Amino acid sequence: MRPDVGGMKSYLTNDNPDSRDLTELGNRFTNQNWRLLYREFLPYAQENWSRIGIRVANKIFLKIPYDVLFPSMS
Repeated sequence: MRPDVGGMKSYLTNDNPDSRDLTELGNRFTNQNWRLLYREFLPYAQENWSRIGIRVANKIFLKIPYDVLFPSMS
């Protein structure tokens, strides 16, 4: 699974007033470089999405009969 992302904007927060500048820098960096970050992190995210997707699908197919999920069209 590879999501097609047209745009991305993040907003990070931090309750520590001493690190406000660092938080703002992180926001600017992330928002200016989101395409690069997305390309770098996508393989790791895809691996986890696949694992989670298989686990969810298995739970569904074990609890709900096939003919209920996919009723015959005839």
